[in-house]
Amino acid sequence: MSWANPFALIGLGAIVLPILIHLMARARARQVSVPTLRFLEGTRHQPARRTTLQDIPLLSLRAAALIAVAFAVAGPMRRAEPVLEPDGTVARAVVLDTSPSMQRTAVGAGVAGQSAVAVGNGVADSLAQAATAALIVRTSDPAAALAGAAAWALTRPGRAEVIVVSDFQRGTIEQRDITTLPAGVGVAFRKVGVHQGAAPIERRSRQGGVDLVARTEFTGGRTNVIYTVTPRVARASDLEILAARADRATVVAVRAAAAAIGVDDGPDSLAHPVVIAFAGADSSDALVAESTALNEPWQADIAVRVLRDPLLRPGATVSARAIRREGREVLLFVSSAAVATEDGVALIAAVARARSTAVAAPELEPATLADSALTDWARDAGVRVPQQTESPNSLPTSTRWLWLVALLLLGVEAVLRRSSVFTNRATVAPDLAADDAV
Repeated sequence: MSWANPFALIGLGAIVLPILIHLMARARARQVSVPTLRFLEGTRHQPARRTTLQDIPLLSLRAAALIAVAFAVAGPMRRAEPVLEPDGTVARAVVLDTSPSMQRTAVGAGVAGQSAVAVGNGVADSLAQAATAALIVRTSDPAAALAGAAAWALTRPGRAEVIVVSDFQRGTIEQRDITTLPAGVGVAFRKVGVHQGAAPIERRSRQGGVDLVARTEFTGGRTNVIYTVTPRVARASDLEILAARADRATVVAVRAAAAAIGVDDGPDSLAHPVVIAFAGADSSDALVAESTALNEPWQADIAVRVLRDPLLRPGATVSARAIRREGREVLLFVSSAAVATEDGVALIAAVARARSTAVAAPELEPATLADSALTDWARDAGVRVPQQTESPNSLPTSTRWLWLVALLLLGVEAVLRRSSVFTNRATVAPDLAADDAV
C-alpha cells in the first residue's frame, strides 16, 4: 500500500500525548471537614502525580482516534494492476473544416449540388457513429483545433484517434501540426473534393478617393485576379466613432489608418450598426449608463471576433455592450484609450474586420494538399494503458470512512468520560455522608 501524503504518518507520534496527559495529570484529592487535627496520626507525603496508567478504555479510545486521523490525512492508496484496453474500443475526435473554402461545390458521386461542408458533415457523423466515444469539432481553423481534440481523446478509454475532414486547401494544415501531437494518438484524413472551377469571387476595398474591386477567377488550376478601379461613391456608414472634442479632427485620418491595416468599412460590411466610444467622448458616460448586456446573436458574433482579434493589445481595455437607438439594436464598444493612439487605430480596424463579409485572401487558394502527403502524415493509434489521475500504479481509497471512524471513537470517548465523572461523584457523596455521621 502506498500513501498520497506519506509525511502525514508522522502524526502517529501524537498517540503519546494522551499517555503523557494521563501520567502528568494530578489526582483530585477528596476533601473531608473535621473539627480538629490533634487526634489524627501523622502521614508521610505521597506523590501527587500518577505513576501507573488509569482509565485504560479512555486512553485506548483517544489513541485510536488519533491513529484514524493520521491515516485519513495520509490518504492510503491501493495498488492497481495495469489493464490494456481492448482493440475494439475507440475514442475518436473528428475535426470538421468549416472555413469559406468548404462552401464551394463538392465533387463526387452522390453529392451533386451540395457544398463541401454539407458533405463533410455527413462524413463526420458517420465517423462519429462508428466509434465507442466521439466528439465532432466544427472549426474554421482545423490546425488550431488538433491539440484540443487529441487531449480530449486521451481522456477516454481505448485507442485515441483524430480524424480531419476538409478539402485540405493548401495552408489548412502543415506537417508540424501533426508531429506535435502526443505519441500514441492516431491521425487520419478524409478529403472532400471541391469544384476548382468555382464562381468568381470579388473583394472590394477603398483606396484614397476610389473603390478597388479585385475579381478572382479560377481557370485550369490557375488563379487570375482582375482589378477594377471605380470612382468612390459616398454611402452612409453603420460604424460611428465617438471621440473627445480635441480628437475629433483626427477621426478621418485614424479611420484611414485603420483601413490600411484591416479592411475598409465598405460595401462588404455587415449592415449592423456599431458605435465605438473612446476616452473623453462627451456622450460616453450616458451611453454606458443606458446600455445593457448583449441581446442579439449578431452582437455576440461581432464582439467575440473583435475581442479575439490579434490587433488588440493584451492589456487593452475594451468592453462590449448593447444600446437601442431609433428603434434599432446597436452594438457599443467602450475603450479607455484615446482615438488617436495605437490602441484606437487597432480597435477600429478590428471592428471593421469583424463586420466584413469579404473572403480572406488565404481562402482564395485553389490548390489542395496532395493525397500522398496526407498518406505520409497519417499514423495508426496504438493500444495504450489508461491514464491514472493520481499515480500510474495506484488508485485512491476513500478516506471518509477513516474520518467517520475517528468521529465515532471521539463520540464514544466523550460518553465514557461523562459516565466516569458521574460515577466518581456518586462514590464521593456516600463517603462524605458517612463521615458526617461519625
